[in-house]
Amino acid sequence: MMAIIHRDQMIGLMWDPSQKWDGVHDRPSTVFSSPNWLQGGNNHLMGLFLPSVPQWVNENTLLASTPYTLQPDKAINFKFRIISSTAHDAAEPVRFWYKKNPMPSLPTLSPSYSQELSLWDSPVLLRPT
Repeated sequence: MMAIIHRDQMIGLMWDPSQKWDGVHDRPSTVFSSPNWLQGGNNHLMGLFLPSVPQWVNENTLLASTPYTLQPDKAINFKFRIISSTAHDAAEPVRFWYKKNPMPSLPTLSPSYSQELSLWDSPVLLRPT
């Protein structure tokens, strides 16, 4: 996810970096410049592009250094969302992400969490060695 906030409004991009855009490769390249010093603009630059770093594109560049060969009868597919919301602080993009992508449940551990925590309360840990 990448986003900017201006005058209590957030706009950004959200995507799944693990999606395989050509059926094999994942993680698109990203560009973010706020303010847009890369192009000298009085604006903000954010985007996603393919192919990706480092196999085809060198870091901190916008053009492929190695051509990507698209095989006949193959397709490139990449899904992303343009997002917008009110935002009163810099943490709003993170809250937005977690509303759309809830945290997974905690894994079951052996010993349990409470058993593990009780070990830290044990007087054995407080004894000098």
